[in-house]
Amino acid sequence: MRTALEASIEHRVTLIDGDKDNILPGIHARLGSGHTIGQQFVLVDTDAGRRVISGDCVYSRRQFTGHNHDGVYVPLNNAVGSVWEQLKTIDKMNDELGGDLSKLVVLHDVERWKDHPVVKEVEGFKIVRLT
Repeated sequence: MRTALEASIEHRVTLIDGDKDNILPGIHARLGSGHTIGQQFVLVDTDAGRRVISGDCVYSRRQFTGHNHDGVYVPLNNAVGSVWEQLKTIDKMNDELGGDLSKLVVLHDVERWKDHPVVKEVEGFKIVRLT
């Protein structure tokens, strides 16, 4: 938080309202309202194709596949925003993915990270390399 505050004071922070392409080359933000008001998910263009970084929009792939793998979207049950907006965000993310969940990076899915090489560990937090 201190680093973010210092960057803001030094005018090195740009607030993004809604969707924005090429924040930096190949990095795009999309509004993902629903769970938290004003949240976003991020698209990253890589050599292996575009990846969708979930942010706080979803916590599990199950929200795309359904509890019974029937394709029925599952909203988070602890949203402070709108469940309808949350379902629309899942659909918006799915459009960006083209239905290919292998391109989805769910930040809250701790099981996903165990198979990636650790680049660095800082105060118990691991930085991993996505492949």
